[in-house]
Amino acid sequence: FIVRLGNGIQRGDCQQYLPLLKHRHPVVREFAARSLGGCLTSSDEALILELLGHDEPDVRWEALDALDNKAWSPKHIPLLARLLADDPNPRIAALAAQILGTRGAIEAIPDLRRGVGSYMQKVSDACRNALKKLGVNPH
Repeated sequence: FIVRLGNGIQRGDCQQYLPLLKHRHPVVREFAARSLGGCLTSSDEALILELLGHDEPDVRWEALDALDNKAWSPKHIPLLARLLADDPNPRIAALAAQILGTRGAIEAIPDLRRGVGSYMQKVSDACRNALKKLGVNPH
């Protein structure tokens, strides 16, 4: 099974991948998400923030990774705390917790403590690890 993407797709212009995020084939949506993650820069902050609300978990993952690695600012701490609390995908919520811990977001300690009690083991573990990075006993 091969999906032809066409000759118009070139790396470097993030906007060209946006229509592919709605493609009917999951493999194309995944390609678009990975490609977006690879081309986003700090100047794409508005797009990154918009993509954090996308329906596809792979798109949210790539946007969150881009936010952390290319457009980080402490002003994003409340957004990450909301993703930690509200994202239904444990992979996304766990990455949000990891970023909060790595970035030294002491403002998010209450959110991370709540996350330790998550029914999603991956999220709970990520919150414990984040709290340890912040020098807080997770128990």
